[in-house]
Amino acid sequence: DVAAGSWLALALRPADRLEAAHLAHPAPAAPRLLDGHLQGEAPFVLAAPGTAAVVVLANEDGQWVRVLLPVETPPSLERTGLAATRQFHLRFESQPAIERLGPADPAALWATHAVGLAAVAAGNARGALTAARAYAGERYQGGALIQEHPAVRDLLAGAAARVTLAETALSALDTDPDLATALSLKHRIAEDARVAVSDCLQVLGGYGYMEEYR
Repeated sequence: DVAAGSWLALALRPADRLEAAHLAHPAPAAPRLLDGHLQGEAPFVLAAPGTAAVVVLANEDGQWVRVLLPVETPPSLERTGLAATRQFHLRFESQPAIERLGPADPAALWATHAVGLAAVAAGNARGALTAARAYAGERYQGGALIQEHPAVRDLLAGAAARVTLAETALSALDTDPDLATALSLKHRIAEDARVAVSDCLQVLGGYGYMEEYR
């Protein structure tokens, strides 16, 4: 149960896509600012443990505004794989806001958010590739380093190609892309990053799924 004035954080899967029409006509559960208090929901919020506040896009008398909201994120958990994604679903029941930050262009904010998620995905994939290459250069199997095995070479080469594609797409992006361009970029880069990280996990074997291995 969620008491009035509190919020509930749940890990959710990100949506496959967002339609611009949803931004112009908020759903009944979308955040609304009424007399300085928030009501509704804010899905897919990225917040690490210890976050003190989040900026919420809310509807106030038909206009979109940004609101600074205090939160208490869950304690740090040792999580791996898909469960390690720090996404929360915030649900508000007359939650008082700290400060109203002024009007906002929802399409521009969603575009910036999409590009940011694409950059995070590309960075995670680059980190996975670096770790997999290092491990392949020190792990022996069958009398040779595993980086000499054809199957491992193929996995690393495929991951490297996808990481390069993701980074190149980000570098070529305009400074202020429109919403459709940003969402398309996020979708493409997220898929390349997903496959690259999966291949890198295969190189690491069981260690790729273990929190104890550093």
